[in-house]
Amino acid sequence: CWALWLSRNDMVFDKSPSISYMQVIFRTIYWLRFWAQLQKCEDDGELMKVACRRLETTVMQLFANYGWRFTNRLQ
Repeated sequence: CWALWLSRNDMVFDKSPSISYMQVIFRTIYWLRFWAQLQKCEDDGELMKVACRRLETTVMQLFANYGWRFTNRLQ
């Protein structure tokens, strides 16, 4: 939710061009990894890191299957 809020604020207040789904997803993954580092229990942090890697891989495969090339520049 935080990544969606930040992306919305970028578009509304900073007048940045439209933000792609990929930018929002990877911003979400960034915040999840950050949250994982703050976990007191190492097992919870490790679990979140693994989940982030799986989410990132799944998203990249999904977009690749529908024609998104990774050489395209994110704006």
